[in-house]
Amino acid sequence: MPAPAPTPWSVPPPRRGPVPSPGLAATYPGPPVEEADPTVPAGPIRLGELTIDAAGHLVTWRGEPLALTRLERAVLAVLASPPVAVWTYEQLFGSVWGGAYLGDTAILHSAMKRLRRKLRAADDDLRVQTVRGVGYRLAVPN
Repeated sequence: MPAPAPTPWSVPPPRRGPVPSPGLAATYPGPPVEEADPTVPAGPIRLGELTIDAAGHLVTWRGEPLALTRLERAVLAVLASPPVAVWTYEQLFGSVWGGAYLGDTAILHSAMKRLRRKLRAADDDLRVQTVRGVGYRLAVPN
């Protein structure tokens, strides 16, 4: 007796033998490779008594290390990179998050609030100033 014709709702028989694999490299490509951000200089940034070493993941103020998160270090490095000027919301989003500014500044304001609290605890002279409706700038005493 011939095998019944397959119907659209019938399940194919189980496959026998090894399942072809695209290879380990395709399954687990490895860690992402971070590209250098052209807005942040490669070496340590020195601005007055503030030193930001992006490669060493270290920020010091008057020789004392500041306990900052990766995001806070990135924001501070962008604000301190030359030329020290007002950074617009769009520029900060592009440099720190690598994405487009979509008009929602809540994540940026939250990061700035945490950064300001930590800088104020280190010294009252070190400040991140708001330029209303535009962005932020770093104020470091000379």
